[in-house]
Amino acid sequence: MSLDKPLSEALPSAMDLKLSGELEARLHHENVFEAPEECARREEVLGEINEILQNWVLSASARKGIAEDLEPRCNLYTFGS
Repeated sequence: MSLDKPLSEALPSAMDLKLSGELEARLHHENVFEAPEECARREEVLGEINEILQNWVLSASARKGIAEDLEPRCNLYTFGS
């Protein structure tokens, strides 16, 4: 089996749609969804962390003799909660 193909291309069944709806309702009931304000604040904080990280990369690169015109950068990836 190849990893680049979907397991199924079938449309969701009536049962799939029903169970998905029940799951979403339960998740809302348990209050697992992030409020828009919380999402905006998280993105703001991640932006601040990314700025600090980029400055650190530039500083560390300069100490190692890497020219700034090579535009040393890094990526910040987040995962989980």
